[in-house]
Amino acid sequence: MAVWAGGVWLVLGADLPRYLASVVSVARAATAQGLGQFAFYWSAHSVALFFLLAAVLAALGAGLRQLGRGRATAGDLMLVGAAVFALVTLKVALQRADYLHLAVPFVPLILILLIDPPRRLTRLPGIVRTLTVAAIAVAA
Repeated sequence: MAVWAGGVWLVLGADLPRYLASVVSVARAATAQGLGQFAFYWSAHSVALFFLLAAVLAALGAGLRQLGRGRATAGDLMLVGAAVFALVTLKVALQRADYLHLAVPFVPLILILLIDPPRRLTRLPGIVRTLTVAAIAVAA
């Protein structure tokens, strides 16, 4: 943010307040017209993606209980990172909830589940693993 602000200030100088006011004006007008906002609704695609998220969050919760008994593997850490990415980017995806924008937060999660690196703390039970592969197929 500091680099952006500094660069904009260097380029615009005294016009910076007018530039920021115009950005706010355009954003308000777009929001008032509903541009860029797609209503979220449940579909096979969204159900499959949220099943993946729920399964991974359950595995992470179970892994937290075992944290004192063993060290996390690289696969465990990758799954944590993919889950955090999904949760953070889901806010934007739900604001523009067409199927492509909704899929983006789950791409790293899907890749980790398909690659299936060795995990010690966040392993999925057999039936859940099978259901996640089925959910990935539905989402795809």
